[in-house]
Amino acid sequence: MSIVRLNTVAFICLTLLCMACGVSKTGYNATQETSWKTAQISPTNTPVPAITTAITPTIPVEATPSAQQLAVATAVDYLSRRLNTDPRLIRVIQVIPKEWPDTSLGCAEKDKSYNQVMTPGYIILLKYDNQRFEVHTDKNGNAVMCSKDESKNPNVGGSPIEERAIIAAKRELASKKGLQLGEIELVSITSRNWSDSSLGCPEPGMMYMQVITPGYVVKLKARDNIYEVHTDRNGRAVLC
Repeated sequence: MSIVRLNTVAFICLTLLCMACGVSKTGYNATQETSWKTAQISPTNTPVPAITTAITPTIPVEATPSAQQLAVATAVDYLSRRLNTDPRLIRVIQVIPKEWPDTSLGCAEKDKSYNQVMTPGYIILLKYDNQRFEVHTDKNGNAVMCSKDESKNPNVGGSPIEERAIIAAKRELASKKGLQLGEIELVSITSRNWSDSSLGCPEPGMMYMQVITPGYVVKLKARDNIYEVHTDRNGRAVLC
């Protein structure tokens, strides 16, 4: 009985030993890989505050006209008023600097006194309706036009009314004779009181107002011929 028990125990031990030798032991090694990430530091573009410069708008300053420009503007305005016409129709021909011996600007009137001081200014030649005019100025905005005898300008009358009569007479002659205004020169102008509105040149079959009509006898020269034109004081002219 004891022998059988011993054999059984031995058999069990042998079986366990064989099982222990036949089993392969599996080993497990846990390897931890630590990955280091290098943080890349990108340069930071720190915005630089913009420097703002306040720009003050420039206000254009009008150029001050020169003494010559002022004199020309004065002369054109003066002539346009005397002729009662649009200053834009007046053309500047020539501007000549001039030293006047006194403040009369070369156009002294009788019984008038002037400061005897040298007065710088200009002689300004202007053209209107194919006629030339001479205006004298200083540099302070004063202008004068001499009378016909003083200036020796055959196109200038002694007053605005005379100048208007001369222009009307030249236009009448140019229209009736087919002339250019530039061909016509003034010979003389004489005041006259006409007995009626015919201006001394009545036409047959026409009726006229029987009133005294003040005006002028204007003598003109063109192509070596002398013509006589009658006018009133309002710009009406008749070639007799």
